[in-house]
Amino acid sequence: MVLLIQRLSRSLMPSSKLENHPHHHARKAFSAPLHAFEAEISKGLVQLSLKSNPSSEILTLPWIRQCLHLLPTMNKAFSKLVVDIDYPMNSWELASMEEYLQDSLKLLDLLNSISSSLSHLSRARVAMSYALNLMENSPSVAMKRLEAIQPFSFNKNCRYEEEKEDEGQEKFCSGKEWVIHQALVMMKTVAFSLCGVVTSSLCGDIQSWLEIGKTVGQLGNSSLMSPHLSVSEEMIKSGYVLKEVRDVNEGVVRFFAAAGSGQSKDEEKDLQRRVELLGKLLEGVGEEVDQLFSEVLVGRNDLLNCLGQRKQ
Repeated sequence: MVLLIQRLSRSLMPSSKLENHPHHHARKAFSAPLHAFEAEISKGLVQLSLKSNPSSEILTLPWIRQCLHLLPTMNKAFSKLVVDIDYPMNSWELASMEEYLQDSLKLLDLLNSISSSLSHLSRARVAMSYALNLMENSPSVAMKRLEAIQPFSFNKNCRYEEEKEDEGQEKFCSGKEWVIHQALVMMKTVAFSLCGVVTSSLCGDIQSWLEIGKTVGQLGNSSLMSPHLSVSEEMIKSGYVLKEVRDVNEGVVRFFAAAGSGQSKDEEKDLQRRVELLGKLLEGVGEEVDQLFSEVLVGRNDLLNCLGQRKQ
């Protein structure tokens, strides 16, 4: 996360290239609102970083909700940018519209992956709750059903075409178009990176981490680094497993150890408490994802309406 924050300031065209660009003066006029937009994103990333959170709070479900909450915050900042430069969607060139629609479609795909990971954890939690409920009347059956939560393999192959920097800059030659493009690149990199961290953490699987890393590495602006680089150390320490999942799995181990000595009642209650907490936190993250999905769809529909009116 810190690496991403440090490099956000270098995400815009270097000053030497900007000054030599034929549209330099037009673009310079909009640099203030663009930098304000960039600062808003940086502020949100700082709040998620190890600088603002103890390591024990990183890779927890409340922290995951913080990651997801940055996405609507970023959308609001983008809407403000559009107003500040007086460039509503119905005035955009086709290139900007296409870029927005492509990025939002990819984001929907990643949100679907997050939902799949949440569903895996929810099913595992329900199965564990059922086994614990059987413990009183059918302990032998319950013991056979009770098992730790397993990682969820992320096997979707998300590949995005890499755009060469010079080509991307020339497609968005006007001042306002260039600002929109730069803002969309920042939003795309941060959003995909955050979704990568969330998906990998929920999956508890290193392969999902690597797949999302490839995706972010293929984005058009390679100078923007993925936030998951700064939390990779914590990911390694945790074994790519969320704290709440680790707590539940540790509770299962302790329960079976206590059951061997006939003193499992306290451990059973403690495990039940951990499972219930996991369920409540998963529900909150699920609501966040559903809300995000709806917001992305609204943004796409608004732009598609603008596009439809233009064709009439």
